[in-house]
Amino acid sequence: MSKKNHLIKSFRVSEKTWNNYIEAAEKVGLKAPQLSRLLFNRSLIQLISFAQKEGWENLTFTLREIN
Repeated sequence: MSKKNHLIKSFRVSEKTWNNYIEAAEKVGLKAPQLSRLLFNRSLIQLISFAQKEGWENLTFTLREIN
């Protein structure tokens, strides 16, 4: 079975949020795409938790950690 990759489109953030994002990436030693993936994965875990609390018991995702 081949893996399918999907691109999640970008969205707009304020200048302050962007600067915080870039500074955080530099401080932890990650490139911006790595930080984006990490933040998305963490948000997805929280979304799954919220959905399951609302009765979506069969909702599962597989996440791969970045190195």
